[in-house]
Amino acid sequence: MVEYNNNYNIPTTKEWHSEVCVLSGFIKEKNMIKKVKIFIIITGITVFISSCSTVQVSLTSSSTPLHNKVIKENLGKTQGSDSVFLLFGIWMFGEPDIDLAIDNALSDKGADALINVRCYEMTTWFILFSITKYKVVGDAVIFEDPGEKDDKKK
Repeated sequence: MVEYNNNYNIPTTKEWHSEVCVLSGFIKEKNMIKKVKIFIIITGITVFISSCSTVQVSLTSSSTPLHNKVIKENLGKTQGSDSVFLLFGIWMFGEPDIDLAIDNALSDKGADALINVRCYEMTTWFILFSITKYKVVGDAVIFEDPGEKDDKKK
């Protein structure tokens, strides 16, 4: 290590090296802060551009007619859904089907029908595509068999 005359405020090699290390750490920290700011801005723009909406499409007492049917058991809340993708909000790949959403809800609990049914249409938009989803929510029920009904009357 070469020592310089410090009468003229010329740093020694050790001092110079430590100042360079501090300066390089500061530059690295500044670049990291810049990268974090860019990430936050891009994330904010993406969230601002993407959005969603939910609309209640229908409300009905049952998914099937209940005429002359007796509910044997209420299995509780269930839900089913069906969704499709749209490119640029124009080209739809498939078609959302409420019947398929109802079938998904019924198969989830092994039920015969849904009561207190609510149907929702949810659309989520992103920069280049969107997703449209039909969601069905209701109480799953099982009906009595016609033979059971006659046995109870006897």
